Amino acid sequence: MDFKASDKPKKFDSKCDASVKKRDTPTLLDKRLFDDKNTLHISVKKSKVSPYDDIPSLKKERPLVKKSFEECKRYRIVEEKRLQSIKRDIDKCYYELKNKKTQVSCVRRINEIHQKMLEKVKEIHKEFLAKEGKLSLMEDLIGERKQELVTKERELRQVMDNISKQKHFESKLKKFESQEKEFEIQVKDLVSIHKHFESRMKELASKEKQHEALVMEHKSKESEFEGLVKELESKKKDFDIQVEELKSKERQLEGEVQDLESRKNTLDGRQKEIESKKGEFEGRVEDFTSEKMDFEIRLKELETKEKHFEEKVKEFELTKKQHDEGENEFDTSYMDDELSITIDGASEESDILVNLQESSDPSKIVLDVIMNPIIPLPKKGDKVVIIDESRIFMLEQLMIMSPNIKSCVKDEALKLAHELKANIKANTEYSLEVLGFLLILSVYGLFTYFDQDEVLDLFASVAEHKISVELFEKLGFANKVSGKFIIKLVT
Repeated sequence: MDFKASDKPKKFDSKCDASVKKRDTPTLLDKRLFDDKNTLHISVKKSKVSPYDDIPSLKKERPLVKKSFEECKRYRIVEEKRLQSIKRDIDKCYYELKNKKTQVSCVRRINEIHQKMLEKVKEIHKEFLAKEGKLSLMEDLIGERKQELVTKERELRQVMDNISKQKHFESKLKKFESQEKEFEIQVKDLVSIHKHFESRMKELASKEKQHEALVMEHKSKESEFEGLVKELESKKKDFDIQVEELKSKERQLEGEVQDLESRKNTLDGRQKEIESKKGEFEGRVEDFTSEKMDFEIRLKELETKEKHFEEKVKEFELTKKQHDEGENEFDTSYMDDELSITIDGASEESDILVNLQESSDPSKIVLDVIMNPIIPLPKKGDKVVIIDESRIFMLEQLMIMSPNIKSCVKDEALKLAHELKANIKANTEYSLEVLGFLLILSVYGLFTYFDQDEVLDLFASVAEHKISVELFEKLGFANKVSGKFIIKLVT
């Protein structure tokens, strides 16, 4: 029985054709059998030509013919088995191709689903970035409101120093209250945005679970495909490329999901920080309200005290006139190598300023002017340092110039400061002496040599002078003292 390659079905692939062609190739045994068969035909032909010519030779060939017949029979059985195995291989290849087509269609559907999931994740990511931008804007707005609150507190301190600005303070306070209401509305909007963001994150988590299920299903399919890919080498390259692309997309999606989780944790931390700042802000508003009430009470008391103070000022002016008449009896003129100054007139003050600016060591000159003119008291004969308006003017100009202070000058200024402090303890009513003492501490850098609380208490007696506010900031009390102390200082 012969088998031809043209009898095979055309619908099977080249691999099956190759295997059939391989199996159709005759082996050495087949060639030998065909050769024996030809020999048998030749011998039979010879026997037909002369059947009775060579009977002994026919008897000799009989076993050979019988043997050739058995070999042909065996060859026929072998060929039938081979054809059956070829038929089984063809059927197997047909079913494998059919299953492979089904599996390829499944892979295409999985890729389409995966692409849709990626598009949804990108949309959610864009929404998340938009919400994050809104949140950062809200944080900037809160920072601006805090800065405005700080500026309002500074304005309140300035208003406490100057009673004439009360009406302006009330208008600023109303504006602050309206801004506070706007801030509360913005906080409510921020809370609603946060709730909407949490719902979107839950939706993203559910979609992530669905994607993980699809990924697990894909992995199971992938394990099944690996065995089939080994058998079909012609399809292996295309399938490997698809698997690698799917894995890279999966890793990219996992990285995006981790990024979203980290951003969610950051957002939660920011939300907690905003809530804590909100509580701190509410506490500060309550303190501000209580301080405002205290200030209004103190303001009323201050108005009554102001009337009383005006009466005292009139009495003080009368006393000052009497004192000036007695003081004119003493000689208060002095001479210095680089400065000659008198007390009366604005032109002399301008001369003082010019001489100080032209001097190489103005701090030494001012110190000599304060320490050298010592006036003996008429009764006791003691000597005291006089701090009048002219010396205050020189110290103020020196504070504006901010010159470098030598160590020897600083030591002399420290001795003068101790002497003034002793005089202040004996008589605290003379505010010019206290003001001169505070100016010397600021100009010559002697604040650290004295008790801060004692120095702070002295500001109560110099609050009427404009320079006291600048001194208060220069000595570093502005950031350390509460609003209640400032109210106390003003009253």
